[in-house]
Amino acid sequence: MDQFVLKESEKGKTQLVIKNDNVIFNSSEITDYINRFEKLKELGKISVNTNFNDITWIACYKNGKIRNINFKVNKLKLNNVLKCLVIIKLEQGIRPYTLPPLINALQEVLILTKCFSKDKVEDLEDFFYTKPKNTVRRAYLIIDNFLSFYPISNLDDYEDILDKNVALSNSNVRKLPNYKSILTFDYIINKTILERQNNDLLKYYPLFLWWRITSIIPLRPSEFLEIEFECCWKDVKDRYWIKIPREKIKETTAKRRIERVDILETTSDIYGFIEEYKSLLKPEFRSPYLISWKAFNSFCVTPDNNLNNKLDQEIMCLSSISHLFNNFYKCKITDTDIVPLKPGDSRHLAFCNMILQGFNPIAIARIGGHVSLESQLHYYNHLETYAESYVYTMSRKLKIENHLNTRNASGKYDAIKRTGLLCTYSLDQIRGFLEIEKGYCTIKSKDCNEFFNCVTECWSCLYHILDVDRYPEVQKELHEKSDNLAKIIKEQIDLLKNISKNMFIDLAIEKGSVGTNSKIKSTAEQLQNLMAQKIVIDSKLLDYVKEENFVEKQRDNSAQKTRQTR
Repeated sequence: MDQFVLKESEKGKTQLVIKNDNVIFNSSEITDYINRFEKLKELGKISVNTNFNDITWIACYKNGKIRNINFKVNKLKLNNVLKCLVIIKLEQGIRPYTLPPLINALQEVLILTKCFSKDKVEDLEDFFYTKPKNTVRRAYLIIDNFLSFYPISNLDDYEDILDKNVALSNSNVRKLPNYKSILTFDYIINKTILERQNNDLLKYYPLFLWWRITSIIPLRPSEFLEIEFECCWKDVKDRYWIKIPREKIKETTAKRRIERVDILETTSDIYGFIEEYKSLLKPEFRSPYLISWKAFNSFCVTPDNNLNNKLDQEIMCLSSISHLFNNFYKCKITDTDIVPLKPGDSRHLAFCNMILQGFNPIAIARIGGHVSLESQLHYYNHLETYAESYVYTMSRKLKIENHLNTRNASGKYDAIKRTGLLCTYSLDQIRGFLEIEKGYCTIKSKDCNEFFNCVTECWSCLYHILDVDRYPEVQKELHEKSDNLAKIIKEQIDLLKNISKNMFIDLAIEKGSVGTNSKIKSTAEQLQNLMAQKIVIDSKLLDYVKEENFVEKQRDNSAQKTRQTR
């Protein structure tokens, strides 16, 4: 933060001078700030009737107008810190009438989080997603200044929430990378590790573990880095378990808390990957934590010289994992259209996946480390964009490759194969197919009359091929079916939102209505089926139209839906 100070010029005139040193609060300099406060009174920036020790300052601006600046964080012993920050802001030329809303927003955050206490991360997250946009913008701008002026240690958990893309976006909904970017990262990181690229194996293994673990189990970046070295085990029934770090939450009477879990059943794959990473570490790289900072340092061109200055020299810090992300994208992903993932993105993706799979809201809260149901409500705002991006990317991939490998909730991959175009078959083969629904079924013979194992509609079946030469109108009909499915998917997402938000839950026994739980599950299953149908329909549509025309049509539909909801 640039320092603006009042100086006397050679002609005796007071003027603002910029000093580029980073200004950090020092309680021993209070006397200097009091002198600067008196200078501001002389300049008419602060009322002459105001004293430094007052809990309310009267700021003045032209035409004799005044604004009160109230200091309300004395319990946190921060009133003097804020007063000094206000002095700096007034010296910088900030208009007095703009300061009170900024200081009020900052104080609301400081009181809410007890000055960024580690166990209050979730409360700040709720603040950003529930407050009006103007309040959020004000809070972010002044928080950034406050933390430069009054640095606080151990802010890793807050860094992701305070990201400008979260706080200053056009809406309060965090913007996630598009699904193409997600899919690209998934493909490249898996290829790097699973193909045993020796030079990069240990270097990028932390990213691989981050992706495999936190895209299924919602963990904050700091929680992932705090996973213990001995975190996984197999029990006598051959089930695999993982212990994850969860901050202990003090019981409050004001707000009913949900008990969070720190031991979860996991897959043999994740267990195997964790054990392999541990086996790759040299003895001198091992620490009480799974992810080795010393191993990371050994791969750096310029090792982190702050190692000796850290209180805990064993744990990897968030800046290091962010550095590893940047290095991975620079060295491994050359597509400039790809939006890089950030360490906090996988947690949000995991929540979206759990909601779409029909998890009970309490189960989501317990697994995700939320202590109240309100904390997960904003994730529902991601679902429509997430679903649209997922369907488009997967349909394009299915069209190009005629098969998909999709990762399910457990982290395993399911294969989907699609039949090729009609022109890829011989005339004799086509004659043997069952002719149906303006095309052919490639797995039913022409004499077949049994359809008990079929999907509800042939066009959304992977084994159905359209005959565009005989039925040219099918292109238009594909568009109509795609648009109709998009509409139904949106309705299904809205239904899932409403069921989850309105369900009756007794937090004392942490048990939701059995009927409502069943409704959430069945609604999510229907949603998954609809998305699968649209993937197939859109992949066929891409066979017959130019991709840019298809994308433009999708954008038009999205814009129309946006106008309809206003």
